[in-house]
Amino acid sequence: MSRYDFDLKTGKIETGLVACTYAVEVKHDSADGLDKVYVETPKGGTSLASRGIVLFMKNPQTHHHRHP
Repeated sequence: MSRYDFDLKTGKIETGLVACTYAVEVKHDSADGLDKVYVETPKGGTSLASRGIVLFMKNPQTHHHRHP
């Protein structure tokens, strides 16, 4: 563990810094057969990212993710 490792829920780092962390969810869309990754909208954001981000996975069979 490095001193720059951070808590995935709070973003807190041992050094006192805080990293930005966002909730991520994978949902299967039966309409197009794709797995879609949804990233939490940043609070108070003003960029395009503040409107939400959706990533499409073309080959969901090769997608792997871990649950804590």
